[in-house]
Amino acid sequence: MRSLLILFLLGQLSSVHAYEKSDAFIIRAFDDRFKVLAPAVFMPELNVIIENKTMLPLVGKLQTLRGRVLKNTHLKSKGFMAEKLIVKKHERIFFVPLSPPGQEVELIIGKKSYEIPPQR
Repeated sequence: MRSLLILFLLGQLSSVHAYEKSDAFIIRAFDDRFKVLAPAVFMPELNVIIENKTMLPLVGKLQTLRGRVLKNTHLKSKGFMAEKLIVKKHERIFFVPLSPPGQEVELIIGKKSYEIPPQR
């Protein structure tokens, strides 16, 4: 009985160190920043979810470092979209907000959760 209680408590302690993770890129646009939740491992078919948490429409594009446009986006206020992208392993992908203009957001695989502050 005592060992069962100890195992239960150890299981509860390990959940304290939990962190956010996802199998897809989740990009959340806020009024003053972007928050990105990234997958831990590379997959040739990447799912990208973009959520517009602002009060304005969000227009942007997903593109590679070399400028190849993968997908154009137009989201209403409080809207979202999901897209599946076919990419190569070492290809760098960016979300570029066009309206309202902002700093481009690099999608980095393996970087758990990160934020892009407003451009100054």
